[in-house]
Amino acid sequence: MADLSVRLNDDLLVVMRGALPKLWKAARRLLRGGSRKPAAQIRSGNYIATTNISIRDYQKTELSRDMKSRTDSLRAGRSPRIRELQVNKRKKNILDLIRRHTYTVVVAATGTGKSTQIPQIILDNAIRHNAGAYCHVICVQPRRIAATSLARRVARERNEALGDSVGYHIRFDAKLPKAPGTITYCTTGIVLKLLQEVPGYLDTVSHVVLDEVHERDASIDILMLLLRNYIDARKAKEAYTPRVIVTSATIDVDLFASYFQNKLPDGTRSPAPHIDIPGHTFEVAKHYLDDLLDLLKDFEPSTRKMLLEDETTKSYLRTQMSHVGEQVYGGEPASEREGGEPVPGSRSPVNCSLESGQPAPRRKHPSEHNGDILLNTDFGEAVYDEQPGSENEGEAVPKGQSPGTSSPDSYGEKVNLVPLGLVCAAVFRILTTSTEGGILVFLPGMNDILKVENKLREFSAHFGLDFSDQGQFQILKLHSAIPESQTAPFEPVSPGSRRIILATNIAETSVTIPDVKFVVDTGKLRHRMYYPETRSSELAFCWVDQSSAAQRAGRAGRVRNGEYFALFTKEKYESFRVNKFPAVVRTDIHDLCLKIKKAVPESRIQDVIRLALEPPEDYRVESAITELVHMGALNENEELTTLGDRLLQLPVTPKLGKLILLGALFRCLDPLLILGALDDGADLFYRFGESDGQTQAMIIAKLRQVYAEASNSDHITTINAFRAVRAVYYEQGYSKAKEFADSQLIHFPRFKAALMAARHIERTLASREVIPHQDPDDGGFEFGGADMNVNSRSASLITSLLLHVHSRNVAVPVQLGKNKGYCDEASRKGYVSVSVNSLMPPRGLIVFDNKEPDGSHFRFLNSTLVTPLAASLLGGQLEVRGKTLCVDSWLRLPIRVSSGHEDAYAVRVLLEMRKVLDMALNNAMQNLHPSSNLGTSSRRSYRHLVNTMMKTLLRVFAAMHGHAEEERTGGRSSNAMDLSPGKGRAHDGWLR
Repeated sequence: MADLSVRLNDDLLVVMRGALPKLWKAARRLLRGGSRKPAAQIRSGNYIATTNISIRDYQKTELSRDMKSRTDSLRAGRSPRIRELQVNKRKKNILDLIRRHTYTVVVAATGTGKSTQIPQIILDNAIRHNAGAYCHVICVQPRRIAATSLARRVARERNEALGDSVGYHIRFDAKLPKAPGTITYCTTGIVLKLLQEVPGYLDTVSHVVLDEVHERDASIDILMLLLRNYIDARKAKEAYTPRVIVTSATIDVDLFASYFQNKLPDGTRSPAPHIDIPGHTFEVAKHYLDDLLDLLKDFEPSTRKMLLEDETTKSYLRTQMSHVGEQVYGGEPASEREGGEPVPGSRSPVNCSLESGQPAPRRKHPSEHNGDILLNTDFGEAVYDEQPGSENEGEAVPKGQSPGTSSPDSYGEKVNLVPLGLVCAAVFRILTTSTEGGILVFLPGMNDILKVENKLREFSAHFGLDFSDQGQFQILKLHSAIPESQTAPFEPVSPGSRRIILATNIAETSVTIPDVKFVVDTGKLRHRMYYPETRSSELAFCWVDQSSAAQRAGRAGRVRNGEYFALFTKEKYESFRVNKFPAVVRTDIHDLCLKIKKAVPESRIQDVIRLALEPPEDYRVESAITELVHMGALNENEELTTLGDRLLQLPVTPKLGKLILLGALFRCLDPLLILGALDDGADLFYRFGESDGQTQAMIIAKLRQVYAEASNSDHITTINAFRAVRAVYYEQGYSKAKEFADSQLIHFPRFKAALMAARHIERTLASREVIPHQDPDDGGFEFGGADMNVNSRSASLITSLLLHVHSRNVAVPVQLGKNKGYCDEASRKGYVSVSVNSLMPPRGLIVFDNKEPDGSHFRFLNSTLVTPLAASLLGGQLEVRGKTLCVDSWLRLPIRVSSGHEDAYAVRVLLEMRKVLDMALNNAMQNLHPSSNLGTSSRRSYRHLVNTMMKTLLRVFAAMHGHAEEERTGGRSSNAMDLSPGKGRAHDGWLR
């Protein structure tokens, strides 16, 4: 049985009672504080690269003339292929629409040159009219790889070095053009950040090209909203406004044209005009699943069986085609082999939201399920109270009903099935029946890419293909987590060499891979889904929409005739949603709400977000605002706080941003920055599924235990594993670090991405004077340097700060019959969540990063065992009910006093400590100003508060662990403890 009691002994009470007056005085002193300098004097951070243009008009005129002479010679030398692009043939029409309207919509087919030529058409036209120096085009791209590759390509077309008149700006990297007269390819997030951080940013921009708007990620929807708001405000003042050009190959023209309305001279509004540009498309022969299975009949039966015998591929084929048994395996149809039951895939998918790429409908709240969770924490664990006579006896949820209304397995089809054997069969069919042309394979995620690569190499010899010979074949991976892979596919191909490019939907739009002649499409992708009711999210497998499938097929016909192999039926394709569903209605919008508040501070977030192209439901916005108020980013009046402003400066979610700031505050920056640089719930280790067998799972479990060092914490495991790879990386170099990571089954690309993100955040914190600038010759590996990490080995402090940030992600042990699991706040009224924490900690209170639906249960991602005392001091809202502490009105923690004091006295001390800690922590977080923005008195008060709070918590944790040791040994523990920086008791040394 788990013990969830808050145990108070003499040591704890003495420490807390002694610390109370000091902490109270320090918090009050900061409130009185010294004078602050005006906000305008805050030094601007340099982590966002901006082009500072301060050139007089007469200089611009001279520069424009020089640009004209250079551009005339450029146009004369431009290749006929570029001149013949369809967009260039319609440039007069395009320029006329842009000149006469604030908003213009351009629908240009794949391969017409819209992404490369429209920005150049605009700049060249300005140069031709001696106004080139006044022209600054921002071309917004949905992905980093598109922004960088397009910038390089356009620079080559203009016979310039990257950074002359053409550049790019993406997260962690910028190659900005030299002003004036420029084209800058940016990601959506960067433009939002510039709007937020650089006053008057758009005042220097002449044109904004919103490219590939059909992608509909949350950032582009908010950018469109803010752009429209900005332009309306400027027009009301009769001030200059940039021209906005919306482009895509596949969009709902009426939807976008109606959203971007131009104001007419009589004051009325008219939908934005649009121009359709058909492509000079090469023929692409399309083969759907039925056709592909017919083509595979050319293989020997043993070869077909070898490729298609894995269970995933067989299950996938059975769900797609009832007659697959005859076509592939020989024999009776699948439905007859399965005993005459209907084939799941033959059912008509009604409301199959995840199958069609749409978000799941609003989830049914757990309280609507039968049964009740009784949190009898006095007796150790909650017990699931089943309703008598229930048909689902022994189950937490009625059969067929998942935690949410729709799951990937709903409606008779497992969307998460990726037929890897079928993918390989299609690739080998192409390689054995053709002699030239690259193959582009679309897969949902990195694990699928790695598995397909392994299978291709494993079976290549069977077909007489030598994949080890780089002169003949190259297998390339194209994924956002592998930065070094993002240029190789665009490099020239060696004569006689064929490339197989394994990619996610990152290769779907904007980019052209010249040698691609064949496309193999699984029709799958992974969407992030967020469910406010259960505060859970998942990276769900979804079918693509028809427009995405068209984009994928178009990759085969960019420069020559090609072939497209769809691993789904034509009927399945026709069931897909026509266009992408907007991400803003299905993802976590906490960060977007903060951005909106920063951009439009005088308006309510709900009122502004309702003006989006397709706004999220009100309850999603309300839930996000409630969470932001809970974490202190907004106050009760929905005003942005100092903490909220700080969180906007960090390129992570608000929760992770707060975790990082707490690391800086408590001088344990390195471990919390490591966790913050990884995505919510991201696993540094490779994940293995059931199909990978028990061996790999056992190996990785043992490795996790090694890095956990008995901490019962996935977070500590991640920190230690990251530090181990980082040490090798800095001491022995890239190759040795990769070799070491591979040997430990650590995801090296994810490590590299997190390392890059952490460095960027570290520079941001230093530029904002949250932490001191670190001397490059310091020689240490820790982020922030030695001074910011004096407490980075205190596991108690780190796990307690995790608990503070994720205070609503706390779970307690529950029991369902003979089965044991966990229950959190969102599921307390009738739903049991089963934890599959890789470390399987002892039964007790846990805090977790995230959770995702897993059949009829939830799966916790990254959990850590925490103490009830930490939950009472740093967790959710606290109240006393008799001899029980109640956290957030649901979690009951019995109080056990093992001292000579009365229970009432002990409880009063604990509540006073919580009250003062809340005030002190809130004051500290809301006063995260640069030191240059605080008067001398305030700086002293701030440092005094932080030091007092830090010492108080460390002493409390030391006393708490001393009590735990007393219980283990049966006697009183010694009060002798070393509280010097970075040191603690032996059992607090889990961090390396």
